Amino acid sequence: MNYGKKGVHKKQKALHSTSAKWGRKLVLTLFNVALIAIVASGILVASAGFGLFRGIIETAPEIGNINVQPTGFSTFVYDIDGNQTAKLIAENSNRIQKGTTLTYTITYDVINDFSFKVDFDAPWELKNATDVEANKYQEYYEPGNGWVTSNEGLKYIKAMYGTGSTALYPQAGPYLVTETDDTATGSGKAARLVTADTKGRYVLVTAIPKVTSGTVYNGIFSVNIMNTLQSTHFGNVCTKEPKSFKGFYKYTAGPDYYQANTPGDPKKAHEVTLDNTKTDAPAMNAVLYEIKSYSADHLDGTNLLTSDKIVAIASVKDAGERSEYTAFNVNFEYKNGKSWDSSKIYKLAIVCSSSKDGDNFSGSPGSVLYIDNLEVVF
Repeated sequence: MNYGKKGVHKKQKALHSTSAKWGRKLVLTLFNVALIAIVASGILVASAGFGLFRGIIETAPEIGNINVQPTGFSTFVYDIDGNQTAKLIAENSNRIQKGTTLTYTITYDVINDFSFKVDFDAPWELKNATDVEANKYQEYYEPGNGWVTSNEGLKYIKAMYGTGSTALYPQAGPYLVTETDDTATGSGKAARLVTADTKGRYVLVTAIPKVTSGTVYNGIFSVNIMNTLQSTHFGNVCTKEPKSFKGFYKYTAGPDYYQANTPGDPKKAHEVTLDNTKTDAPAMNAVLYEIKSYSADHLDGTNLLTSDKIVAIASVKDAGERSEYTAFNVNFEYKNGKSWDSSKIYKLAIVCSSSKDGDNFSGSPGSVLYIDNLEVVF
């Protein structure tokens, strides 16, 4: 700090400088303006928030005028395994108003009335009915009344690979299972099953087999493109001990036998080798097996004769070529010391095929099986 005469004089001159005074006044003014702006902004924001809040309150409906009573109800119906079987969605469908009587009709299948007997005489059911001429090839007939066929599988082959020079099976070609007047008794109807040549081709994650056999059975057919053998859901609930399996058949084997290189592998179903040292034969089996769930448990093409659920089998073991209808009657043979136990629940499947190794993608295209008057005796 300089306290000499010249330093003091210089300091006095600076304090009385006009430019310095105006600079300080300008800084002070700017500070005051900024402070006022900040305060004003705060007041405006607070006012806007308060106004918005009052606006929401003023426009909100009166709570006393809100009707929270539902306009309808839903009721779900479940089977004994906990699977949803129906949904009632009409207004008041699960409420009974005072003084009102509501009546519902629920249809269901009686699980113990399947006869395990079929003569194929009843009118066959038309499937995939259509008025579109170009889609007529999708129509086929099945025995009905719980009896189904492998025809739906061939329909998919027709739809996807049934046209053009590389068609695997022509759309106009016959289906695998059809009704026929050629019967064991000379009257009524019988079932005709044929093994088809579907040429074979690998497609995406699976394969179309070279050999596709005709099959008829009691149960459900639901196409599984990942594993075609699992498309067949064999069997119905059985509440009585079966004793024997009987019926009539005749059979003609196709000329050329194709052996699958990898039997039972759906991804390699198209890979076969011609082996004319073998002769095709039919399959006619009745299989009793134990279940835990009526709806979920079933055997299919992968395990019909091998599952550890099997309790007994009645199989026509000597089936072969027959030019005339031949009667058969075979007893059920129980497996591994098993026996009928009335405290357990069972399903029973009757399965007939035009090629006994069709589930392994082996057989002879052109093999034909006729069956009639199938019955399990209890």
